[in-house]
Amino acid sequence: MNLNDYETKYFSTYKAFAETVRFILEKAILAAENLPRPQSIQCRAKGVESLRRRLADAGMLDTQKLELDRRDLAGGMGTHRERKKVPVCIQDPSATGGEMHGLDSASSEFSEVDR
Repeated sequence: MNLNDYETKYFSTYKAFAETVRFILEKAILAAENLPRPQSIQCRAKGVESLRRRLADAGMLDTQKLELDRRDLAGGMGTHRERKKVPVCIQDPSATGGEMHGLDSASSEFSEVDR
């Protein structure tokens, strides 16, 4: 997939994917009796302009394998009362040979996930 494909064909798919994962997380948290409840759970698909800037910075505007080159096309974050952010990185499972990744414990803030 290239940037034009992402913008015209797949952005809405990644957005729906992020929203689905948020829904699943919300239901799982509600079902767990001993987990702290986050104040909010947010999600988003990577914005096209932000993605374009990141690709340009990396010299990769012409990539044809965007889903492999960028690992942050969809993501989410939960915020707890203590204002601690818990990032969740989600990505196209086909980009990792079918593996799905959950919490990104290496990142301290969701806004910086697009490294």
